[in-house]
Amino acid sequence: MTETRKYVSLMSKCFRNEEFIFDYLNDEVMLFYKPLCNQDQTRYLVNAGSQRAYPISDHEGNLLFVTKDDIDFDSIKRLPNNDDAYKLRAVREFKIGLFNAGIALVKWQLYEEGYIVDEETFETHYINETAIYAYIDKNLHLLTKFEDLSDDTVRRQRAKEARRLFLQKWKDWSPFG
Repeated sequence: MTETRKYVSLMSKCFRNEEFIFDYLNDEVMLFYKPLCNQDQTRYLVNAGSQRAYPISDHEGNLLFVTKDDIDFDSIKRLPNNDDAYKLRAVREFKIGLFNAGIALVKWQLYEEGYIVDEETFETHYINETAIYAYIDKNLHLLTKFEDLSDDTVRRQRAKEARRLFLQKWKDWSPFG
């Protein structure tokens, strides 16, 4: 199904209150997903401006727009519980922030924050959240690789790089040059 036909299908299901719920990410971009109780991890980025729907993940949480080349494995290899990055799976939180100047920060949670119990000693251990981040444009094009952005300086550098790449892509595409 083409991106435009998928857009029409999603919009009609949404307005009939079937299957999908959505979050507005700006005045023309929405994130469509199924309720968590459904256990279906299907997600779409919908750009109403271009009338296109871009698949993010399938029903099992397999990411459809990310390849292993889109992940900075040197950055995440030291992170605990990073298996889902190697499997290209998003079964926990996968959040797209609000779009600002054409770009948005994506958070891919690899492991939830909380307590775990050691099965042998019955001791509880606190585990910090493990998440990686990347910047995208309104058409679900990755502008930066997914990586650990827990350092604010690195996050600011990647935001600046994403803006530069977005503006360059727009300039190359624009008939106004």
